[in-house]
Amino acid sequence: MEEKNQVSEGMRARLSAFSGDAGIAVWGTDNGFCLEYQPHRQMSTASAAKLFILGTVLEQFEQKRLFPDTQLTVRREDIAGGSGILRHLTPGIRLSVRDLAVLMVILSDNTATNMLIDLLGGAEPVNQHLKRYGVREARLNRKISDDDAVTAASSFGEASAAGFADYLKKMLQGCILGPDYQKSFRDILCRQQYKDMFPRRLPLADFYDKPGTAMIKLGNKTGFMTGIRSDVGFFEI
Repeated sequence: MEEKNQVSEGMRARLSAFSGDAGIAVWGTDNGFCLEYQPHRQMSTASAAKLFILGTVLEQFEQKRLFPDTQLTVRREDIAGGSGILRHLTPGIRLSVRDLAVLMVILSDNTATNMLIDLLGGAEPVNQHLKRYGVREARLNRKISDDDAVTAASSFGEASAAGFADYLKKMLQGCILGPDYQKSFRDILCRQQYKDMFPRRLPLADFYDKPGTAMIKLGNKTGFMTGIRSDVGFFEI
């Protein structure tokens, strides 16, 4: 308890001097550990909201409403700017729905993200997914856009640190997906390539390290754009 208090005091001292807005929520999944700073402050998520799209897609796999191996063609009109690899490839490439979900997370691919949102039927099914599991402090607003007027009108997604923590804790405790698809969710997050924000100073295990390696296993999803940095994930030791 004393060590936790020291961490909390140090965190608050640093953040009180921060010129921007910040929210932090660190929750234990199997104990009452909780470390927070402005946990309910709603902020733009940038690409971290892709976490919610992944959960929705996996839920629809589990319900047999979507199928992982269904092939989709990447059309020229699907190409979105920003992060990802698909915008650099030749239109016409075919990928499975599962491959698009993997690309959306591990490379934060914006084209894959928009194709999945279209496949789901827009942002509302994602928000209904969140509502179904009682996640109130998070929402997806729209597809990713290169149009300045669209981006000025609304953010891609909004959430509080507590909203992210609530969703992730329920996912890891098996409240959202069954064991097989929960494992898929965890495995995809563990393959995520961007680990230079909150976990950057930690001795992280590689996804392919042998079990028992004395390092920290991380699964996370980042988001970043001008003036915004977000990261949500889980640790296993």
